[in-house]
Amino acid sequence: FALNADIFFSISHCNEMVVCAVSAKPIGIDVEFLRDIELNVTRFACTEKDIAFVFETESLDEQRERFFRLWTAKEAFYKKGDSAVNGIRSIDTFSFEKQSFLNEGYCITLV
Repeated sequence: FALNADIFFSISHCNEMVVCAVSAKPIGIDVEFLRDIELNVTRFACTEKDIAFVFETESLDEQRERFFRLWTAKEAFYKKGDSAVNGIRSIDTFSFEKQSFLNEGYCITLV
């Protein structure tokens, strides 16, 4: 990389999956394997609005996908380096633009 260049990057890994994002502005990325939802994690990381969104569907697969889309969005936003973040639970994933997709059993989100 060139000195004094505005280059930002973020990297994440989970099991065998590694993702990296490079940009001219601050960026965050996160990856998680889709697995069962741990209720103690939802209490730690999710607001009541988040929990309502995750569990408004009866499909366990849809609940898992929604949870990991929220979780990876929170992690990616945190990695982006916003100094106003006061803990992962305080991040409102409905208030910012993100790209999230599923790939080979993993959820990947870019902020």
